[in-house]
Amino acid sequence: MLRRFGAVEEVQSLITVESCADIIQRWIKDCCDNHKICPAKEGSLPFVPARLLDLSGRQGEPIRLVATPDTVDASTPYATLSHCWGKIAFIQTLGHNIEKFNTGIKICELPNTFVHVVNVLRLLTIRYVWIDSLCIIQDDVADWQEQATQMAKIYSKAWLNIAATAAVDSTGGCLSPRSLKHGLISDPKGVPIITNNDVFTSKQVYIRPSFHPIHQRLNTHSRGYDEDPLDHDITPLLSRA
Repeated sequence: MLRRFGAVEEVQSLITVESCADIIQRWIKDCCDNHKICPAKEGSLPFVPARLLDLSGRQGEPIRLVATPDTVDASTPYATLSHCWGKIAFIQTLGHNIEKFNTGIKICELPNTFVHVVNVLRLLTIRYVWIDSLCIIQDDVADWQEQATQMAKIYSKAWLNIAATAAVDSTGGCLSPRSLKHGLISDPKGVPIITNNDVFTSKQVYIRPSFHPIHQRLNTHSRGYDEDPLDHDITPLLSRA
């Protein structure tokens, strides 16, 4: 049972792209090595969404929107981003700009949350990401309805789901400085615990009050129609990495 809690790691007040990529890489490895259900998913029928953002290139270089039937093999791994839209206008794919986005989208045109996720995924060498506001034509009712019916599959078939859980909108980003006051332990206690070898050993167990903001924004119905069908598969990048 101890393995369910995971190992204690030092929590940093400043989050970097590199630290996020490092811990996500370890989470993915643990998932592939130790989760029985996850390898079974890899053997299911291949699927990719109708459109993806191609992140090939170096940090800072443009990304582009691609139509997958023409360019991406159905077995290609991709990531998704779940984010709170909020009230501030931000970049979206529309009928008049989709051809431009097929050519390229400059990083400076993206809000902070998108930029942070793109940078992390490039370090993880995950080439494709699905973001609803860019991979669905927002002013095309037929396209939106068709893609909306695919959302459960889009999230469940993704290699990695990232949720910007504490950002009120897409400008909030995923790499903001954070307070450590909720994680400070003034007097940790050692308690005997049965390990996998059925032997009592003393381990440090840390118990603290629930950290309210961890899933605060994710659980707030700010958008109505865009709810994540697979909360248990989501990596909350802002609060956990």
